[in-house]
Amino acid sequence: MPRPGTDGLDRSSPELAEIIAQWLPLTYALNAINRSMGRDDLYPFVLTPAVQAKLSFVHDVIAAARPEEGGAAAASGRTS
Repeated sequence: MPRPGTDGLDRSSPELAEIIAQWLPLTYALNAINRSMGRDDLYPFVLTPAVQAKLSFVHDVIAAARPEEGGAAAASGRTS
C-alpha cells in the first residue's frame, strides 16, 4: 500500500511501492552478509519518505513517457 509523503499527501505510485518492497529486504540481506565479513554496507542509503516521493515522481514521469503496449511500435512490427 502506498505511504504518504512528508506533507501527508499520498505521492507514491503502487508500482514503485512494490519495487521498494522487494528492494529493501535484498539490501538488508546484502548489508548483513557484508557486515558478517567485517566489510562496509554494500547499500548504505536510507530511503526516507521524501526520497521515496521523489523517486515516485521520477518513476511516474518515465512511465507516462513510455509508449503504450500495442501502440505504433507494435503496429509497425518493430521491437525493442
